[in-house]
Amino acid sequence: MNNSTCKLAAAVFTLSTLSLAMVPQSAKAHGYMVVPQDYANSCKEGTTTDPTLCTETIGNQRNQIVQGEAAGNHKHVVPQNLCSANMGGEYSALDIPSSNRYATTLTPDTDGYIEISYMTTADHKTWYTDIFVTRDGFNPDTDALTWADLERVEAIDWHGKFMSGSDTIGTAGIKKYKVKWPEAKTGKRILYQVWQRTNPYHMEHEVLGKPVQNVWDSNEAFYSCANINIVSDGTPPDDSQWKSNEKFAPETPHLKIGDIVTARIMVDGTTRVEIDLDINANNIEQKVWKHELATKVNAHKPTEDLLEVGVLNSETDEVTLSANHELNRIFFTNEGFSHLIHVTQADQTEFEFTWNGLQDVYDKKPGESINIPLDLVITEGNDVSYTYIATLIETVQRNGQPVVIEGTVGDLQSFKIDKTGEYSVNVVIKDENEVTESRYFSFNVKESTNPEPGNTSVTWNNQSGVPVMVALQHGIWGEWLSAGATLNLSSDAELFNRPGWEVKEGDELNLGALVNGVEYVSCGKVTFSGDIMLNISKNSCSVN
Repeated sequence: MNNSTCKLAAAVFTLSTLSLAMVPQSAKAHGYMVVPQDYANSCKEGTTTDPTLCTETIGNQRNQIVQGEAAGNHKHVVPQNLCSANMGGEYSALDIPSSNRYATTLTPDTDGYIEISYMTTADHKTWYTDIFVTRDGFNPDTDALTWADLERVEAIDWHGKFMSGSDTIGTAGIKKYKVKWPEAKTGKRILYQVWQRTNPYHMEHEVLGKPVQNVWDSNEAFYSCANINIVSDGTPPDDSQWKSNEKFAPETPHLKIGDIVTARIMVDGTTRVEIDLDINANNIEQKVWKHELATKVNAHKPTEDLLEVGVLNSETDEVTLSANHELNRIFFTNEGFSHLIHVTQADQTEFEFTWNGLQDVYDKKPGESINIPLDLVITEGNDVSYTYIATLIETVQRNGQPVVIEGTVGDLQSFKIDKTGEYSVNVVIKDENEVTESRYFSFNVKESTNPEPGNTSVTWNNQSGVPVMVALQHGIWGEWLSAGATLNLSSDAELFNRPGWEVKEGDELNLGALVNGVEYVSCGKVTFSGDIMLNISKNSCSVN
């Protein structure tokens, strides 16, 4: 993805967004559920393919099903349309109940716990994750979700820490946590999760009470709906020949006669075997083609001693194919084995592409720009014309809009980069037959030299009578300063040298302070040069 007085809510929101620049990260804000797979993520991953249930925006923004001013009052900001967080517009597709949505099969472990995997594309200081399940009698295929349909499973209190467990440093990536599952809640249901970032003035929680009082972050909350199937324990015995297993063919693609469904058997993420099934009028129903494909997988001679699809008898350690495709799992005799289902559409020829010459890191001189060539190459495909749309975003968004380049593969264009930071580029290529492939690329732009510290210094003089937090600008915060105290920082101080926000001699800054943790007071634009004195009162700031 790619600062004047205001109330705390706005100040905290800006703080939460901009302060991400203080920590090096490798992903966009903010998160989505991987296991079980939530609705938006299933749109991106292609496991839900019904076009009425997904849009390109939902897939690309799967980590931003969010309400910015939730502050713990979720029923107020999301009174209805829970799965879209009441965001409206294209996101309303997330609120449509349908049997065509992907459902993750989960089996509680021997202690009755299920494990949730959540991808934080940007980690945040967190108050809680609140996990709910739908009531008995609720049908995810036909019923629109309301708060009255939800029963709390567990509220996990993170006590203002990052979900990575740290007090100070957030780390993007998958976070895993277990919850005790209610024994009676089996079958198909919706698991609903609320991820609430922390601030002292959030609404009290029904179970956890008041939030932690000394940690400031944001009012934001993120929401996830995931269809789940809870089945009984089929864990292999300790001496079992089966070393790993997973739900067989969890994908629910929309198929047409003439399509080809392929089971790809992979070892450590690399495809080793492909087993195809032609789709015709007799097997186009999901329950039929999944059973036929499982039968072909079990009969495939090269892998018959390595895997089996079906239901495990934990007493005999035998796997038997079930007529109910929802119950079948694929069992492997080795760790590192997995599978996925791929669909080749009728008259579709796949292609592959790469970005030729892309580097992981680029050096940029201070004050200059660099051009990064967008050299796209079709590595496998037909001799036809290919068009592309490439969208560049700054991993830590500060301001501005994504940069979009459109063109034809073979016509060389470039991205002009004038800021340091981590960047991601989503490239979507389409051929003459409307066959589409997409990939994400990333790179980092760093300053090639580090300027020597100058003689500039800034002094904050707290005349407000209450504690203040010094600020480089609205959202980039420094130390707390008690009433009547002063703080002098030279240009080599950490506040002026945070990655991505380095300040140079002669820069114009919007210096200020957060008074009593409630109101931001701006000192206006100040040229970063010489000795600067800021006199902070409760409602104003003067510059000497």
